[in-house]
Amino acid sequence: LGFLVAALSLWGINAEVFQFWVPLLIFSPFIVDATVTLTRRALQGEKIWVAHRSHYYQRLVQMGWGHRRTVLWEYALMLLCAVSACIAHLTSPRLQWATLSFWAIVYLGIAVMVRSMERRRQGAVET
Repeated sequence: LGFLVAALSLWGINAEVFQFWVPLLIFSPFIVDATVTLTRRALQGEKIWVAHRSHYYQRLVQMGWGHRRTVLWEYALMLLCAVSACIAHLTSPRLQWATLSFWAIVYLGIAVMVRSMERRRQGAVET
């Protein structure tokens, strides 16, 4: 499926059906999670090819969210990204940049929220 998505994305970009950022925004929940996780692990000196449980969705499950709740939020996030990408694609470049900026802020907020939840949980466990 990933190969098919990549191939169709490249086809759409080459055929000028949409701009390169449209498939990136649609699949940004996966792209951002993997990129941040691998970058963080590499900076900490961990072997990035070794199995781990440090992706955001795994961390949420470990904090007690459960698989169902976590995956439903992931689906909602991807749907919102897809809808906003499809709408923004039809707007001015200024609104397109605003959309991309909005999602960058959302992802930063999610990262801060997850880290905050982990710290609160660690504090509750230690006391």
